[in-house]
Amino acid sequence: MPALSGCGSLDYVVDPSGEPITRVVLKAAPADGGEVTSAAMSKAVDVLAERLDTDERQVDTTVAEGSTVTLDVIGTVGEDDHPLLTEPGELAFRPVLALNGADPGAVSPDVPGVADGVVAEFEDFDCSAERPGADGSGDPDLPLIACDAAGTSTYLLGPVEVDGAAVVEASASYPPESAAWAVILEFDETGTTALSQLTERLQGETSPRNQLAITVDGVVLSAPTIPPGTVITAGVAEISGSFTRESAEALAGQLGTGPLPFPFEVQYISTE
Repeated sequence: MPALSGCGSLDYVVDPSGEPITRVVLKAAPADGGEVTSAAMSKAVDVLAERLDTDERQVDTTVAEGSTVTLDVIGTVGEDDHPLLTEPGELAFRPVLALNGADPGAVSPDVPGVADGVVAEFEDFDCSAERPGADGSGDPDLPLIACDAAGTSTYLLGPVEVDGAAVVEASASYPPESAAWAVILEFDETGTTALSQLTERLQGETSPRNQLAITVDGVVLSAPTIPPGTVITAGVAEISGSFTRESAEALAGQLGTGPLPFPFEVQYISTE
């Protein structure tokens, strides 16, 4: 499809089919003054285009200039799509080492292998006063202090044992047995083996160390208990929560493409 463009900034494309054209303008917002490189912006454009391409819409043109990305999309882009546009979507599975908030009785003051200073920071951490995920996903090889999305529970998590690179497909689903929207993850062979070994170990632990935290960008979306005798061997995991169809589809779109190199801020979205 031809684009009506001159030198410099992109002009709106004309779609002969009559479908609406939505212009999306985003600005890179790396944490702590991180560098925005051309290679990272090129990767971001590819990820954003893949996230926005669905059965209902198609990315027609993309332009990256400095730290700004402009996308012209055939179809509509709405409020529910903002996580696709702005959040890195870095998925990780970490074992729960200790928990404060939802179940105070489950807190374990003795956490083997974790520095006393980290444990003390965890015990003093107030998720109600922090923005969940403000510090990002953390170092995958180190423990992480994390909050749930509601800011009511504080978790001390072990290092990452399965990450998003092992996900081959993510989809929104409405399982009839639960009657609630969820996100289904399917793993490659490496991820399947790692998840099986992890759940086999956790099912023999006591609370809260028998919980497996599923985090996205450092926020705990779900932390299911692995009951005794339960081992996930099929390479499929489910993220459940208070999802609507739209939010489940948006999260699946994030997790199915790999993460953005850094967060973005929406400058504007306009549909013609």
